[in-house]
This record gives sequence, C-alpha cells and structure tokens, in this order.
Amino acid sequence: MLLQPARLTLDANGQPRSDHYQDIYYNPGAGFAESEHVFINGNRLHERIARARHLTIGEIGYGTGLNFIHTADTFLREAPPEARLHYISFELHPIAADTLATLQRDWPQPDIRAAVLAQNPHNHPGHHLIKAHPRIHLHLIQGDIRATLPLLRARVDAWYLDGFAPAKNPECWTPELLAELARHSAPGATAATFSAARSVRDAL
Repeated sequence: MLLQPARLTLDANGQPRSDHYQDIYYNPGAGFAESEHVFINGNRLHERIARARHLTIGEIGYGTGLNFIHTADTFLREAPPEARLHYISFELHPIAADTLATLQRDWPQPDIRAAVLAQNPHNHPGHHLIKAHPRIHLHLIQGDIRATLPLLRARVDAWYLDGFAPAKNPECWTPELLAELARHSAPGATAATFSAARSVRDAL
C-alpha cells in the first residue's frame, strides 16, 4: 500500500507548512542557519567530520531534505577525501518530487540534489538506498517509524531529532521510540533536537 503523501502549503515566500501537522518544516528564511545551529553544532559535527573515516547519521523526519543537503555540503567541504557518509532518514509522508525540486531550487550541491530526485521513491514504503554521491549514501526509510526503526541494521553516530513538534506529532517523541534510538546508536553517539519540551528532554 502506498503512503499518504505530504499535504503542504507554500506561503507567499515559498516556505512550506504541513497541512497535516499544522506546523512549519523550518523557520522561514532561516532553514540552513537552523540546521547548522541545531544539528551540526548540536552534534559537534564539524570536529567529527574533520577526522571521520566513516560517519553514520540518523534523522527522524526527512521532510524537504534540507538537513541532508546541508550535511552533505558540510561533509564534502570538511571531511578527509577518503571519508564516507551514510545518512539514514525516516519519513512517513513524503513530499512530491516536483515540490521538492521547487523547494530545493536555490540550495547548494545541485549534483546531489539532482541525483536524489532522479532516484526518488515517491510514496512507496520501505527501505530505499540512494547513491547521492560516490562518497555519500542516503538510506531513506519510508513508513511508520515505530515499525521501521526496530528493523534497522545500523549503528548511528549522530541523531537529528527533527520530527514535527511533540504536541503535533507525539508518535515521534515517545520514551519507547527514543529507547529504540539508543539501541541503534554507536558508542559515544550524540543526539540533537530543536525541541525544548520537558518530556523530550527527560526521555533523552
């Protein structure tokens, strides 16, 4: 059965908002700055990328792909030439490919964006391994994360907890789900989130 695609509205400036969750995908005009501050700096990735041989990042909420593109761009600029990035991202309501192309039009790494869009799994559930770059693989897992995460075979070095706000999307923030994240984490793994909700902080 195909997944229900994302329903979203673009504001006057072309910024996306989820109709289903009644929440924004990122702060208008500040998506990359937000990604840098919350997820790159929150996981100390500049220093880790600079000495990485292989880095696995996990993300709850692929959304527009902004965090992936920003991370890939940072990785290619700062990682040693032999380093590899494995980026795992979970998504329940994928955004249509033509909408992604519009949203990403002015973003960096056009070759990576084109490669990912060319291999877009649309709203098909399951595991989709996308070769975004010779050194970067995107593992896009589409479906209910409560069912797909326990089956993951990976040890994640850094987590991006970027689902919609806990009040809008509580399924992505339960103690049980966060315990599964811990079970699939490498020794010394880190996690970063935009959420300041007490329930999330306590569960982490």
